[in-house]
Amino acid sequence: MKVSVCLLTYDHERYIAGAIESVLAQKTDFDWEIVVGDDCSKDRTGEIVRSYAERNPGRIRALRFETNVGLVPNFLRTFGACRGEYVALLDGDDYWTHPSKLQRQADFLDVHPECSICFHDVAVLLPDDTICEANYTSPDQKEFSSVEDLFETNFIATCSAVLRRGAVPELPSWYAASRWEDWPLYILYAERGKIGYLNEVMAVYRNHGRGLWSGLDPVSQLEAVVRFLQDLDERLEHRYRGPIGRSLAKYRDRLRAARGDAPPAAVPADSVRP
Repeated sequence: MKVSVCLLTYDHERYIAGAIESVLAQKTDFDWEIVVGDDCSKDRTGEIVRSYAERNPGRIRALRFETNVGLVPNFLRTFGACRGEYVALLDGDDYWTHPSKLQRQADFLDVHPECSICFHDVAVLLPDDTICEANYTSPDQKEFSSVEDLFETNFIATCSAVLRRGAVPELPSWYAASRWEDWPLYILYAERGKIGYLNEVMAVYRNHGRGLWSGLDPVSQLEAVVRFLQDLDERLEHRYRGPIGRSLAKYRDRLRAARGDAPPAAVPADSVRP
């Protein structure tokens, strides 16, 4: 199996068929599979997924929790069931737009064995069903990035990521307690290889304001990032104290501004500790 598509879903009955259809539309010269992890959806998501699995035996495998376990446990089970050399990530409310997406990203990773991640640009669909003028990825995104770049921000849209499965044989135990499945995952993989970027829109991220991230207000988002970086420094045993400290200083400044707090005395970024 060359590629597994790790598709996570929860209460996505309005969107899940579009996500699955966008994967089934892929044209490749290799074998691939879809592994769908349904976190005990309360709507018709599970029924729709089972229908697709029955019509595509051997192509789609449906996994379902009988109780709601949360994003990261659902990801761990679904990701662990993937058999491919490469794993493409997709959320059930997003979708792909280019029929050669998987082929192009697999070819890129074949040609660049030094890379553990390949991602691409993504369009953003707003709550009013219009496409945002600005894409998900910054216009000045580098062709190759490193783990240090990921401490600044998570610039990889989930629906754009393809991972070299064997680069991280086993995820550390602390990963299960993470708030998000994507940002810490990319950091762990970027420790083992470069991050390659394809400058083309090949998917759509649906920003409907009801996600774990998009549903938070700006202050809560900044608080979550500060906590994440503090914990990350400990979990990575201070191997990246300098770049994580500089990123923490930036986000703490933004948090103070968002709260309307008075600015602190100037402190060199390298000396900031969580």
